Amino acid sequence: MLHPIEKALRSSDLDLNPQNDGKIIRIPVPSPHRGAPQDPRQARPQAREEGRVAVRNVRRDVNEHFKKLLKDHEISEDDEKHAIAEVQKLTDQHIEKLNEVLKKKEAEILEV
Repeated sequence: MLHPIEKALRSSDLDLNPQNDGKIIRIPVPSPHRGAPQDPRQARPQAREEGRVAVRNVRRDVNEHFKKLLKDHEISEDDEKHAIAEVQKLTDQHIEKLNEVLKKKEAEILEV
């Protein structure tokens, strides 16, 4: 199994160069390069924004679906407005939950 493992490590985008001596695989880990954040807290704003964008994209898709239902006369204008308001509440709740998870994760990282 050493050869398939070595091949998988080489073909990954992890920039690892495994050394196989027939019994074990040694993997020298390169030092972080300038592009990588030195402090794990620096990656947090990017992760937070990516999460927010993902939640907002779901909100947009759902709102478009409700607008299509309104256009097709499957729901009333009041139902559409109520649904969009409910989706906004859920969006706000999920963004707040995302912020809480990221704060907890940051505290966990700083603990180590």
